[in-house]
Amino acid sequence: MVFNCKRFKCLQTDILLVLFVASLLINGCAITSEKKLPAKYVLPNIRSGPVIELLRTKTAHGDSARVIFDSSGQAHVVIVSTELKEIHHFVVGPDSVTKSEIIRTSALPSAFDVTFDCEGHLHVLIDNEHLIYKDGIWRKVERTPWKEIGVEAFNPSFVKGAKGLIWAFEVKGNEVGAPWRLDLYGLGGYGGGIIWPWPTRAHKLMVVSENHPIYTTWTVVDPNDKKSIDNIHLAADAKGTVTLIYDSICTIIAKDSQSRYVSFKTTVGPPDTLADPAKLSAFKGSRSLRKVTGKKFQFSQDYPKDMSQSTLAVDPETGNALILRGHDRESYLLKDNVQNGTIKFPLRTYWEPKLSPAGDDNFHALVIGNPEGGNFSNKNHVLFLEFFSRVWSAPVDLGETNVADHWLGGPWNLIQIGSSGRCDVLAVWPTKQGIVARWISLVY
Repeated sequence: MVFNCKRFKCLQTDILLVLFVASLLINGCAITSEKKLPAKYVLPNIRSGPVIELLRTKTAHGDSARVIFDSSGQAHVVIVSTELKEIHHFVVGPDSVTKSEIIRTSALPSAFDVTFDCEGHLHVLIDNEHLIYKDGIWRKVERTPWKEIGVEAFNPSFVKGAKGLIWAFEVKGNEVGAPWRLDLYGLGGYGGGIIWPWPTRAHKLMVVSENHPIYTTWTVVDPNDKKSIDNIHLAADAKGTVTLIYDSICTIIAKDSQSRYVSFKTTVGPPDTLADPAKLSAFKGSRSLRKVTGKKFQFSQDYPKDMSQSTLAVDPETGNALILRGHDRESYLLKDNVQNGTIKFPLRTYWEPKLSPAGDDNFHALVIGNPEGGNFSNKNHVLFLEFFSRVWSAPVDLGETNVADHWLGGPWNLIQIGSSGRCDVLAVWPTKQGIVARWISLVY
């Protein structure tokens, strides 16, 4: 047998190349397309505190958390644990939990939210149930906007950033005179299929300010549009002006979606005429029903195509808003209900962005991503960034995040951020062993 050295070297090279490519595929999630961020992104000048354990339990995709500050600057965290089937409330000090309590047992809400009212009382929404912490105990409050007019509410929440209670919830389109539409659904494949129509009315978003003795001013979004509303994100300034981003959707074989935005005041104003005012008997007399219409949101890139991985925050004094979408290389500014430019974001791939105002049109951000700025990572990290003077900082790695039951999803609803409105920030995220928090203080 004649041994061919050249053929062996070529074969050896081919084998090494195949092994190299295979190693890339196997470890591909650990490879980054960018070894480091561009030099223009500078790390923020911060002091970070210790990691504080809030709740030790097995974590899961269905867990949720909210972070909110009271008027004295204390940070409150409310957590829904699917493993414990409980809702917990924590007050977080500089290096430890200073107060903890269980708000509700045997609870697995599909929607929950928290806020403070003008008198400093903490409110919690558990699905459609409304609780208030007053005189040292949790009390059930029967009064809600949807109960007052006798409609069914879906996905109720509070508008974050508001000074007092502003409610947001979806209602069936017939409650506000929305027109009918005909959705088309299909089933089948090559060679044949079935298409069937389905008449329906869209769900519409209602926004209502807290008022006594009745809720006087009601705002409905896109009431004359046949499309439903989805991927809703709201925030308000100190004067009660609400900024909303959302997707307007319907189904015609495939999903048809348009991203929109709108800002509006929630103070008392004159009513607007809707599609079928004869059916709106609840909005006569002292109640005013007003309509607002969203404007198409102009994105700088084709992907992502909707607001599903989005967040916004509003400066409490100026009312200007910053919008951040997962995997979008741009962040977006809104001023006076008009898009006001884009700011390049440092990371290429990131998800579950959260924002909090920092004053003077500056903002804090928390995302899940790769601290080196690349496309992929075999571990999820919580990254903190600062938006200051219309420039993003480089990300700061706060720690690794995941949930124990990660096969059904990631730590999405547990990634949260809250701030005092200026320099002090509390970040919350899950690990496989529980839920933790960490203070971040900016040094100017």
